[in-house]
Amino acid sequence: MKMLENLDVKQQITEQIIYEICAGNFQEGQEIRQEQIARELGVSRIPVREAFILLETMGYIRKLPNRRIEVIGFSEDRVRMEFALQSKIEYEILSSAAGLKVNPDSLREDILDGCQVVSISRIYDTLLKGSYQYVLQVLKNPAELKLYDEKVCEYYEKGETESLLNTLETYYKLLYTKWKECKKE
Repeated sequence: MKMLENLDVKQQITEQIIYEICAGNFQEGQEIRQEQIARELGVSRIPVREAFILLETMGYIRKLPNRRIEVIGFSEDRVRMEFALQSKIEYEILSSAAGLKVNPDSLREDILDGCQVVSISRIYDTLLKGSYQYVLQVLKNPAELKLYDEKVCEYYEKGETESLLNTLETYYKLLYTKWKECKKE
């Protein structure tokens, strides 16, 4: 793993561990230790412990007896289900947020900002920082997906809710398919 900067160390550790899990560098059932992660990343154990708390709530690790931590893993089913959930959350937020300013270049951040329900906002933010972020990083040509963000913005602004839902679902299905193709290579 690479050394981290001091800016929001807990979040950086969380994102780095998610990346390692998603990339398959930490396998399902593998035990990971705070001390080992802290040493590899060049940080103290405190932000690692805080990151572990976040990772447990996000469903990437679980606590076992005797203070052991086990990786839950990153499966195709998990990615598929998270993407399906993410498309539904985006649709519901956009459907209920009249007058929200959306831009294709910052669509996901705009949607997050437009969410009025704190618990849903937290779930959506967690999804954005998890497998979605990893999948975008490994895609060979993510630029073609931008067309879908442009369509989402267009349909939202026109109030075409059925087209909006269909476009979001198609976007996430395409993202999932592209991720599976990258995984096979």
